[in-house]
Amino acid sequence: MRGRRAGLILPVLAGALAAAAVASGCASDAVTVLKSSGPPSALAGARRVAISFNYSRFRVGGVSEAEFIQRRTEIEEPGFPARWRALKVAYERAFIEGFNAKWPPGSVIAFPSNDRVALVVVPSYIQLGRFTYVGTADRTSMAVAMGWLVRGAAVEEIQMMNWSSSSIFNASVVQHAGRLGRLMGEKAGRYLSSRQ
Repeated sequence: MRGRRAGLILPVLAGALAAAAVASGCASDAVTVLKSSGPPSALAGARRVAISFNYSRFRVGGVSEAEFIQRRTEIEEPGFPARWRALKVAYERAFIEGFNAKWPPGSVIAFPSNDRVALVVVPSYIQLGRFTYVGTADRTSMAVAMGWLVRGAAVEEIQMMNWSSSSIFNASVVQHAGRLGRLMGEKAGRYLSSRQ
């Protein structure tokens, strides 16, 4: 029985340590490279980057974005779709600011073209957190895939996940949208810098 109990404790302990590392933010800077070019990198020599956002595969809390908006509109008010669009704009603006902070040549919001390096940001999932004054606070987490294009051809793909913990000072998902956008933009800017 003692050997069997030890065999159960080690996997549980390993899982708890991994969960603690994730909860503490240790994995928040991770970027997973799905497709890479080179050497030399196809992104080498990049200048100003055209950035666009594609929400076609975006899921919110396990449902499609359209279904989420419909449900929230029925529960809350008819003005919810406008508030949701404002959140996405806040995310995009913060992403651009974060990207430009780490990539000095800067960026422009534009569709990919054949004359410049482009980045297509594809948010795939968001779990909305909320602050509760009693108990533990949730956090808003978001997963995003990004495709890097050169002269219209996909050359590199990365994905990342970030989260923003809720607190009395950071309780609103409006605050989380900007924070997540900035963190993800900074990561994308650092990635491009590393590929020069």
